[in-house]
Amino acid sequence: MFGFFYVLDRKTGKLISAKPYVMNTWAKSVDMKTGRPVLEPQSALTEKPHLLTPGYGGAHNWNPMSYSPLTGLVYIPAQVQWEVASRAADGQFKHVKGRTTIGAGVNYYPDLRRELNQKAATSEQGYLLAWDPVHQKEAFRVTYRLPGNGGTLVTAGNILIQGTIDKTLAIYLATDGKKLWEMPVGTVPVSGPMTFAIGGTQYIAINAGWNSAIVAGLNSGPEPFSVGPARLIVFKLDAKGVELPPAPASTKIPPSPTDKQPRDAVLASGEIYAQMCRTCHGANATGGVVDLRYLTPEQHAGFMDTVLKGTHKSKGMASFRDLLTDEQAASIHSYLINRAQEDWQPMIGPPPKQR
Repeated sequence: MFGFFYVLDRKTGKLISAKPYVMNTWAKSVDMKTGRPVLEPQSALTEKPHLLTPGYGGAHNWNPMSYSPLTGLVYIPAQVQWEVASRAADGQFKHVKGRTTIGAGVNYYPDLRRELNQKAATSEQGYLLAWDPVHQKEAFRVTYRLPGNGGTLVTAGNILIQGTIDKTLAIYLATDGKKLWEMPVGTVPVSGPMTFAIGGTQYIAINAGWNSAIVAGLNSGPEPFSVGPARLIVFKLDAKGVELPPAPASTKIPPSPTDKQPRDAVLASGEIYAQMCRTCHGANATGGVVDLRYLTPEQHAGFMDTVLKGTHKSKGMASFRDLLTDEQAASIHSYLINRAQEDWQPMIGPPPKQR
């Protein structure tokens, strides 16, 4: 997850090799005697924020990778995402049960942090990586527009299958990554595909459902990102007469509220957001399960009930009444309104007038 590919002796557990398979700024190597990473000096947390990669989402998350004994390669849904890292000043950090420590120091150096957050959000990379575990080197890669791509499946027929961030299922040659076939499926199939045979006919099945991975650039294009409903999709060679229903059209990103938020309140609430919300909704309120910069007027009106009463519990948003006061919840709302105003996209609609 943190950017190193480890090879162990399956009988003894002895470490054979460990090499970085993505860009890595936190550790230069792994000590072969101890198995511990050799940290880079600049990776140490300071009050002044700096960029680190891999970020907290890892260089490879839960999406399954696969191995082919025919090619000797491992196929990894790899990603490069950056973390704006810092710590609180000595004596200033206070542990609060139920809150993460990731947001420590989030209020320091606000102008620098804003610059680094922008750089992190625009430097994401996603690709299908074919990795040679014996020689610990890249064999080839298939580059995608963004991270968030699905698990991989490789077969004895030398085909390599993966769901993509472009809402397609794609098939490549496992030997060199040449694309053989691709089909739009209306959502991002992030799970691992599977294959089976019935009556001598081979099928490929995938549970196609977007898991709302925290990808900052989803709404950076000319249209907002949208996906169709989750579904199980099964393919067979030369199948005919079956069509997927069209994906729902993208809805226009709503303008942000126009009330200017007090700067001091926004800075103070940034730490609360980072500790309570960023794990699901993204650093700096960018991306995530629901992009909170783009709430509708109705969602803004019901924000306090959503956070404190759990009115969307059935959708995974439980009540935070035991963790947040009314004032803290309102301050998070103020922070999100400010972030919406900062990132309003003129290519999609006119910016709101400040007053």
